[in-house]
Amino acid sequence: MYFVFHLEVANVYIVGDFNFHYENKNISSVSTFHSLIEEHGLTQHVEQPTHKHQHILDLVMSRCETNHLFGLKVNDICLSDHYIISFGVNIDKPPLIKKCFFTRDIKSVDINKFKETVSSILSTNNPRTVETFNIILRDVLDQFAPLCERRISARLFAPWFTSRVQTAKQVKRRAERRFIRFMWFVVFVRFVRFVEFVRFLRFVKFVKFLRFAELSGSAGR
Repeated sequence: MYFVFHLEVANVYIVGDFNFHYENKNISSVSTFHSLIEEHGLTQHVEQPTHKHQHILDLVMSRCETNHLFGLKVNDICLSDHYIISFGVNIDKPPLIKKCFFTRDIKSVDINKFKETVSSILSTNNPRTVETFNIILRDVLDQFAPLCERRISARLFAPWFTSRVQTAKQVKRRAERRFIRFMWFVVFVRFVRFVEFVRFLRFVKFVKFLRFAELSGSAGR
């Protein structure tokens, strides 16, 4: 078994199932692994068995000089032959990068007025070059749809957010919107039925009242 390390990043966390008995240094490959992680300034934090046969197979390693890891626990929740390792990492979330760009509200432009303005300017100023023509059009466009500065927060690089994950997220959002529309429809139908039921009760009560009044009048006569 061979191990190759090339670690030049400040914050390094290596976790996973290494599938050998880390606690048994008598095995040559394990002894070599211990030497490698020490040479590269790494600390292995798991000190108790992570497998049902009482071996340390799952490891959690980090840099010695930037040790932000805390609260490591190994629990057997009877879901697998491996135990669950949980821990926290005390690191700051990187700040969002702001991007600035300019846009025009083209949809708000009155096309007829825009054409009239361009025709009027071109009739009085006959551009002789393409550059002059572009300047005239840009000036008119600035009048109808001036440039507006917008700032957005750029998304952080997430290598795990693949195109497949993005597609699944879009499908999920569409399903949520359909569910919300369906629920509103169900609520509306129930409301209409309730209103109809109330009207029916009021009608029944009114009919009973008329009958009672009629009987009372007959008895009075």
